[in-house]
Amino acid sequence: MVKCNCCLGTQGPIDFGTYSASLRCEGEDIGITVSEPNLLSLSIDAVVAPSMKNVKVSGKFKPDESLPEEVHQASRLFGAPDNQGYIAIRL
Repeated sequence: MVKCNCCLGTQGPIDFGTYSASLRCEGEDIGITVSEPNLLSLSIDAVVAPSMKNVKVSGKFKPDESLPEEVHQASRLFGAPDNQGYIAIRL
């Protein structure tokens, strides 16, 4: 588990809560899965090469209503939400 309040907002630090991730082997690469519940409703599956030169990420997120408005505004930089309010992540 990771506690994340690493973002400094315009009004001070923003507490994004705690996130759990599971790790797995994908051949020589590392697989990482993050699942809800968390304050960003973040669900992702990522595969990272040891060289860090090849990263694949697929997932979605939806900021919790309790997060500051600036988080909701910044989330729109990733694209428009779907009909359930989630924003897709694809790298």
